[in-house]
Amino acid sequence: MENKPHKRFPFLSYPRSMLERRTSAVAQAGSLHNRSSAIDAKAGWQPALFFKPAGWQTVSLGAGWQPALRKPTGAVPALFIPAGWQLALRRFAASVCGFFAFAVVFFVTASVARALDWDRSEIEQHAGFDESLSPYVFTCANSGTATVTVTRILPSCGCLAPALDKNTLAAGESARLAVSLDRTGLAGEVERFVTIVTDEPNHNEYRLVVRADLPEALTLAPRLVFWKTGEEAKVKSIDIKVNLPSPDEITRATSNTDSVSVELVTLEAGRHYRLDITPRDTDAPRLAIITLQLAKPLPAGTARTVYAQVR
Repeated sequence: MENKPHKRFPFLSYPRSMLERRTSAVAQAGSLHNRSSAIDAKAGWQPALFFKPAGWQTVSLGAGWQPALRKPTGAVPALFIPAGWQLALRRFAASVCGFFAFAVVFFVTASVARALDWDRSEIEQHAGFDESLSPYVFTCANSGTATVTVTRILPSCGCLAPALDKNTLAAGESARLAVSLDRTGLAGEVERFVTIVTDEPNHNEYRLVVRADLPEALTLAPRLVFWKTGEEAKVKSIDIKVNLPSPDEITRATSNTDSVSVELVTLEAGRHYRLDITPRDTDAPRLAIITLQLAKPLPAGTARTVYAQVR
């Protein structure tokens, strides 16, 4: 069916036969429709809404409107807006969206802005047996326009000793933070951190991480063996390796209770051992502490105890 633009609203088009019969079934209340498009009508044919035809129902559109069309139950009307209005509305919507996007970015940026710029946020060191760790040194600069004061320095453990050479920094000033790590009793991959708290209104905490890769004099795998109550009291083993530059012989392994027996097996003298542990029974919970004795002194803090438990 040929379509022809509406005279007053060229953005609409209707079937020619429909235009030729302007007062026909389309404009009559309760009429049936089998056309591909239709409009609701008021005097002078001002278009308002349209609905998909098929299964039409009467629509009441208020005073002065002809209940001309019927629409399917649940159908959603589409509103026709002149082209000039559409462009204006699009521009208005774009302006509103742009304003809110700018506001969100502005406030988010303002809320996370920091004045102190640190040269780095983490440092890692490696140290051999009996070697001390050098201080971890961080530097910061006040890149803001206001004076910043460090109010607190919070180490994550007692093994850290942080020292800041300047607590108050004017705009453009710098400070140096030295963190010492006491490695006593530490081995393997070690990670600790220091929290710096300032008087900045938006973001007043900084976290600096220190790491150390420290060789273990003894590798004990696992350090704990266990049995469940009522389980068969069979032997379980702990693998022991000596990682020192020169061999060190394990001479003895002793248990603090006679309810757990231990046997030290040499796999490679001074380097590799196996510790076999057997509980007398598993009738009741118990914990045994087993201590290793070596021919030479070990580095300070080296773990030399393992555990056996019935639970």
